[in-house]
Amino acid sequence: MIQYPVRVETDLESPFAHIRDASNRVVASGLIGVDAHEIAQALNAHAAPRSRAKKQKIEDQLRASDLSGQLAERDNIEYGHHESLPRGEHVARARKA
Repeated sequence: MIQYPVRVETDLESPFAHIRDASNRVVASGLIGVDAHEIAQALNAHAAPRSRAKKQKIEDQLRASDLSGQLAERDNIEYGHHESLPRGEHVARARKA
């Protein structure tokens, strides 16, 4: 698996370039320098984290703040605003930073 970010390495004696990942493994070799830079740029752009919906971010924060649910290893807990949950469910609250 490729570990990002990737970088381009070139040799002074050779017209070819190598693409290496963050763990210093060769991902691609024998590329022309200009093409290697374009490929590396595209790979790094593809690896950028995508933004998630605000509702999903809040749910993740609530799940991370629910220590009792983590200790009990419960994965059937629904997290969210109290109006969006079934009646009688409790809500773990996210701590404001």
